Amino acid sequence: AIQGPQLLSILQKLLQSTISLETSALPSTWIQRSEDVLKALVEALITPAWGVLRIDVTEFLLELTFSAKKLPDFTLEALQASRETILEEFSEELCANYPDVQVSEALFLKLPMWDCFFGNEEPRRPDSILLIRWIFRILRCFEQPSRPQLLTAPMRPKGEGSLDLTTSISARRLFAYLGRAFLPMEGLRRALTLLSPYVPSPEVEEAVAEGEEVPAPTQEVPPVKPSFNVQAIRSILYSQHSGRPKNVAAPAPDLEVVCKELLP
Repeated sequence: AIQGPQLLSILQKLLQSTISLETSALPSTWIQRSEDVLKALVEALITPAWGVLRIDVTEFLLELTFSAKKLPDFTLEALQASRETILEEFSEELCANYPDVQVSEALFLKLPMWDCFFGNEEPRRPDSILLIRWIFRILRCFEQPSRPQLLTAPMRPKGEGSLDLTTSISARRLFAYLGRAFLPMEGLRRALTLLSPYVPSPEVEEAVAEGEEVPAPTQEVPPVKPSFNVQAIRSILYSQHSGRPKNVAAPAPDLEVVCKELLP
């Protein structure tokens, strides 16, 4: 996360180098805008009244991408289907770690949520795949804040098949960024739905009790029965353990304070 003046300084330098033809770092439409417009853009990204104290670089890059490509919002149904697709890839033991499971680029490409952008393409067109892989790279860039990855152009897969933290992203980070909504209450609803821990279905619990082989989550074996506690709600409300930078949002109030507000 960076502060407003830092981002403004970067954008001003990119604008100046583009105008002087040293580079083509900014779109041509940006060159027609004054530095005052850039300043207004940066100031709009920070809203202390809503708890946003700094600029999340990942969010900024995603917003630029979605705006430039005129991409629609994901539907909650498509996001839920993508959550189930991810859970189907893991064993019951690993599902217990959800949403802290790693999603490879190959799995990311297969998620049903992309139908919101491209419809039921079969197979996906090359330009559609490149865009999905670009979004994956934005999310991967700061998967490990202490070891940021280069935001390389998605020309060819690297480390395919690997699930280490440099070639994958967590489901938590995926849905924290791509599951957001324009309205705050809808955003909260999505976060509670998509980031809720995995809870075994009755079929799975019965198999465990009888010592039988545990089936992986499928459409026949429902993967989730969402349940929430106050601590989980506090974590989502105040972007705690959300996969986003810790210093972007204002500090969360104590758990006791949240309990009193939710359960007076």
